[in-house]
Amino acid sequence: MTEVKALGVDSVIMSGFSPSLTSAARTGYELEVFPKAQFYIGCSATEINWYNGIGSYGQGTIAALEFLAPTDHPFTRQFVADYLNATGEKVVSHQAGLAYDSTRLLFDAMKRGGTTANGIWHALGETKSFMNLSGVEVKYTELREPMLPIALASWDSSGQQYKLVKFEQDPNLIDPRPWYKYYN
Repeated sequence: MTEVKALGVDSVIMSGFSPSLTSAARTGYELEVFPKAQFYIGCSATEINWYNGIGSYGQGTIAALEFLAPTDHPFTRQFVADYLNATGEKVVSHQAGLAYDSTRLLFDAMKRGGTTANGIWHALGETKSFMNLSGVEVKYTELREPMLPIALASWDSSGQQYKLVKFEQDPNLIDPRPWYKYYN
């Protein structure tokens, strides 16, 4: 962060697991790199390490998330309340949200196509859209890949949680098909 500060950048984009993201954010705020520069991070920012380690730092950090617990959708609010009550945790990570959605999608495919591998495969291929846990419709490509809207959220250090900025749903930004050429 000392080198980043010397560069006088406008923004810092970082990918990693939450311990490294938390450390970078705290160090960046201590060195006054942030909030002068905008800090952008990925989905691991919803892990317990972030919540336990960020303290009063991180204000305004923007995270790109597949699942956002503090979404104002009845379905999401109910899941979050049930999850926190059942686990005793204080955070619903993106992994918990994605695992829940994956399981719901699998059960939906089994209802429509049966429980055989072939039946599930065909039912998943027929899935055109699916409301995810954040209350947003996810559309699917011909290769059964989700065009997953991404929650852009800003960290509110006073409330110790993310606040939704917007769900990015522009197909030009969330469509995985342009990346197919790199799969071979």
